[in-house]
Amino acid sequence: MQALLNCKRSLRATPSSSASLLNLGFLGLTFCVTASQARFLKDVSQLMRGFRRGPLTHVTYLIEIRGAPASSLKTVKNHKHIRTVQIRINSRIRYRHVPINELGPFLEWIINSLVVRASWGQDRYCLIHAAVVVKGRKGILISGMSGSGKSSLSLALLYRHGYQYLTDEIACWDTKTKKIVAYPKAIMLKERGFLRFQQTYPQLHTHMWDSKRFSQKVCFFMPTQKASSRVRKTANINLVIFPRYRERENLRISSLPKAQALLSLQKERFDSIGFGQGDFDTLSGLLSGTSVSRILYHNVFEAADMIDNLVEQRRAS
Repeated sequence: MQALLNCKRSLRATPSSSASLLNLGFLGLTFCVTASQARFLKDVSQLMRGFRRGPLTHVTYLIEIRGAPASSLKTVKNHKHIRTVQIRINSRIRYRHVPINELGPFLEWIINSLVVRASWGQDRYCLIHAAVVVKGRKGILISGMSGSGKSSLSLALLYRHGYQYLTDEIACWDTKTKKIVAYPKAIMLKERGFLRFQQTYPQLHTHMWDSKRFSQKVCFFMPTQKASSRVRKTANINLVIFPRYRERENLRISSLPKAQALLSLQKERFDSIGFGQGDFDTLSGLLSGTSVSRILYHNVFEAADMIDNLVEQRRAS
């Protein structure tokens, strides 16, 4: 409680002329990100611009990015002279030396972690490591571990087939409305995936960030950068895909039993440990009325075309 009071005092004390403000709301949470220099958030602000603004009167988390201790900030005239930044959460220093060239993916990881932490103990929402896109009224949930190709497949479906976007990281299943609630952060691609995209879409250009977590550079795309792609607020799920990327793998797709799909989704849940009766009921509700498939691929565009064919077949039936 005291940390939250300090957070609100800091927010009131932050001069708007010297700070950049990134304000977003999700599931009743309000995140406010401020920076000692506005240029710190020039690229970072693109990560979360798909979110609705949250009420500044009810800030849940205040994230402050500072280039140096306050006493020496006056001597810093250009953010390029700053090699690392300090990150505070609700007025407490959490990370002291974050390289400035890793700030984008690091801030994304912080916000994702805070969202997951806040969801623990809530019965209404179930958070799954998955991407969600929509065509017409058909929602496609693409779930799998890191490196399976969720983000690449999502972006391919957006660019090639005009899908709408909900998330590429956290699929928030509302057990009351039986719908996925959008978590519309920018889509993150690793450098190797981006280079494959750029071969087909040479007009794509973006800022590359370093990332020790992935041992390679990463970049972000906001779906609204493509005119035919829009962010949806909610969606029903009609098709569940478990992708697996393999070098020189022939494109293959097969149906997956619901029992196996339940176990696979449970492994990708952020907000649960074990597999109790409540978990079974929650995930069974998510899979009710859906078709479940596993796809093996090495060409992301061929895989996206096959997924789109499945969606069209379900729309026609």
